[in-house]
Amino acid sequence: MKKSTLVLAAVAAISFIFALSSCATTNSSGSSGGSSQGGGQQQGEKVTIKMYDNCPTDDAGGILAQAGFKALDASYTGETSFTFVGAPDSSSIQPILKFTSSCKAIQTAMQKASGKKCTLTYNTAKDGSGIKLDLSSSTAILNTLAMMISKNATTIYGIYKY
Repeated sequence: MKKSTLVLAAVAAISFIFALSSCATTNSSGSSGGSSQGGGQQQGEKVTIKMYDNCPTDDAGGILAQAGFKALDASYTGETSFTFVGAPDSSSIQPILKFTSSCKAIQTAMQKASGKKCTLTYNTAKDGSGIKLDLSSSTAILNTLAMMISKNATTIYGIYKY
């Protein structure tokens, strides 16, 4: 890729990230707490879901996305969590929507920098070998959270593939 094309892709990616500045605060979307181990959650137990944007550090678009997020929020780490008690409800959706917006910004930056289509999926394992998660709508998020609780899955990773 020519240097000028890479510079244009970088400018476009950073512009897109700044447009999503409200989504760049992924590390502050919830409070921390304990998670339950083994056998599913009991009613009224505190559940913490940890979310990792899993931004590639060996990809020009991923590096640009991270730089943009850090420019907007110096404490950006690519990790966030939120806690709820009992069954997930509508208040559980907002932190996940912020998380998925950040992941979509990374996906867009990767596509613009490489010129290739990049797919984004969500999984309980960093390498994509865990449970595939559907975070495509509010209803899907609530169903996914309920399923995760029943399987004691407490992590969500963004998975990017060209």
